Amino acid sequence: MNRQERVMDTLTWKSHFDADWLGELNAFLGRAMIETYAGNGLAVPPQDTQRKPGFKELVYREGRWLYRDSYTGFLASAGQEVVWYNDSPVWMQSYAGGMTANHRYPKLARDCYQFLRSALATGEKGTTFQPRGPHQYEEFGWRYGCDWSGDITHFWGHEAISRPDQKEALFLHRFFGGVIMHEQHLPPTE
Repeated sequence: MNRQERVMDTLTWKSHFDADWLGELNAFLGRAMIETYAGNGLAVPPQDTQRKPGFKELVYREGRWLYRDSYTGFLASAGQEVVWYNDSPVWMQSYAGGMTANHRYPKLARDCYQFLRSALATGEKGTTFQPRGPHQYEEFGWRYGCDWSGDITHFWGHEAISRPDQKEALFLHRFFGGVIMHEQHLPPTE
């Protein structure tokens, strides 16, 4: 086992959760992303307007599951996705980044974000964990790449968008997240 595998083995929470429940969480995440940002979902007023002025929020609810993506910014942005199950937060992801230094032009950013929506809507979200989009995606001269380590319980990585006529990425986001384990979910101690 190499160093990165040892770190992941220490950090993963996968063995603490029912595999069927993790599968439900993953499938829900895939549907939620497609119904919200990737699908041009409608923004709702922020849950807490006192502490989050200037944020946009996208919400998707399905039975006992609730997904909320709260983000702000345009050329540079940051956000957080949270999933609740039975009104308890159980998973989250934070992301930040945006257009790279030499590419901060509003028209280019709008085109880039439209392509990002297409990339986020692709892949095997319902069956395989994808924290953002697929590892590789190309369309109309745009290239999307996403690289991550970990699994649905604990992960980190980055995504980038480029074009063949550019030597560097136009857009870059870093992200991290995983399941939330509350004290009541811990096994009893002796």
